[in-house]
Amino acid sequence: MDETTKLKQVAKLLKSGYTPDQIYCELNPPTDKLSAMKKKYSFWNTQPVTKINEEVIEEGEINKLTNVPSKSIGLPDTFEWKIFNNKNDQDTKFIYDFLSKNYYEYGEEDFRLNYTYSFLKWVFNNPRGIYLVGIMKNDKLYGFISGVKTEMIINQEIVNTIDVNFLCVDYKMRNKKMSTSLIKEITRLANCDNISVGIYTSARYLPKPFTSVNYFHRPINFKKLVETGFCTIDKDADLNSASKYYDLDNTNDDNFVLMEKKHIEDAYECFKEYMQKYNFCPNYDIKTFEYLFLNDQVVSYVMLENDKVIDFISYYKLNCKSKNKIISVGYLYYYSSLKTTIYKLFENLLRVAKKNEIDVITLNTFMENQSIIDLSQCVEGTGSLHYYAYNYRIKDLQHNQIAKITL
Repeated sequence: MDETTKLKQVAKLLKSGYTPDQIYCELNPPTDKLSAMKKKYSFWNTQPVTKINEEVIEEGEINKLTNVPSKSIGLPDTFEWKIFNNKNDQDTKFIYDFLSKNYYEYGEEDFRLNYTYSFLKWVFNNPRGIYLVGIMKNDKLYGFISGVKTEMIINQEIVNTIDVNFLCVDYKMRNKKMSTSLIKEITRLANCDNISVGIYTSARYLPKPFTSVNYFHRPINFKKLVETGFCTIDKDADLNSASKYYDLDNTNDDNFVLMEKKHIEDAYECFKEYMQKYNFCPNYDIKTFEYLFLNDQVVSYVMLENDKVIDFISYYKLNCKSKNKIISVGYLYYYSSLKTTIYKLFENLLRVAKKNEIDVITLNTFMENQSIIDLSQCVEGTGSLHYYAYNYRIKDLQHNQIAKITL
């Protein structure tokens, strides 16, 4: 936002009765509860979400579905709604071009995620189904939001939801409340399909997260991470010596092998059993499991015992960039740790990632990841990721009660 736009925004907020603290929060989105309590949240306070100071007593759906509008909500001027076809490669390319120029969601402020066309095509073709919603004007895309149909287990209750992601507005239109229109429209579309609950994450603190997790990184190519500014060392430290701290031995576990189609059934059973320990996790069927873990975007390995799968672990691949510097990042994805410690699984995965020329593995503090963080030379990142439910109240959950990964 340039200075002229910012001054106009300040004047408008003052006229509307905002205090200086509230104006600051409007221009600098809150990242924690303390700063969020100063913000008015004119949109979110009208929505069926847990309020900032609300203590959840009874969990469950907030509003039952009644009188769902059959028509899209109105848009100003000559803007119009566009429902994209996930099977149409041109539509995917159109969305990819828009996101590559306008999507900035990432925990590290100085680095931007580089979502590739092939990655988006994989996400958009989830067999459960997806909503791809845009706002257009004169054949140009100005706003976009997606939502994958996802069956979740929330404190032992099976809940049909949409997993909302890629909310993005053209950077020149970000004070036009276009994001609220996108949220309302994807909500309406889901409601038309009898889905009333949404799941989403954000680096911003909104009303109100039921848990928040932190980013950690396990360096692999430490020298490159320092040279690109992703990691730092003391000015008096020797880079070669520091890099040795993150060296990996070349010990290969012969029972740790790349997941193949023949492993899917056993790996799926491991996944289902392992998810039972969590309070918030997806309830995938075997078709969705195979689609998510056996593809070109996710690297999945299984641990064998007498040729039978006893556990698995995976990561998905994305690059991040800053000032034309590219870092290859592996994001720790789902795993099971029934008979194999997560530390052993992760150490084997690190060796695979190194061979695949991954520079760093990024993970959050959910599932059993704290054990990895404590034992595997991980370094803390910047920022947090907050988890939200739309039209569903959930009591606060601890990190190790969560097993839901947003791509």
